[in-house]
Amino acid sequence: MIDDFNSTHVSLKKKGSGWQSYIIISCKSQFSTCWHFVDIISCITSSYFYAYLATFGFDSIDYSGTIVVYIYESVFVVSMIKHFLTDFEPDG
Repeated sequence: MIDDFNSTHVSLKKKGSGWQSYIIISCKSQFSTCWHFVDIISCITSSYFYAYLATFGFDSIDYSGTIVVYIYESVFVVSMIKHFLTDFEPDG
C-alpha cells in the first residue's frame, strides 16, 4: 500500500507537458523574484497611500491619484494571478 502511494506521489511530481508548461510559472524564475519585489514595495507604499485617502478623502488628490489607485490595483490583480499559476515546491 505504501509502494502504491509512493509511485503515485512520484508521478504527481513530474512537470506538466504540452500547454501546462507554457502557463505554469517557476517559483525560482527571474520574473517571479522580480515580481515578488514589486509586490512587496506595492504593499508597503499602498498602505500609506490608502491611509492618506482615508484621512483627507478622495477629493484631496487630482487625476494622477486615480491613476495611482489603478496601478496599485493592477499590481495586486497580477499578483493574485501569478500566485495561482506558480508551481509549488514543498520545503525539505
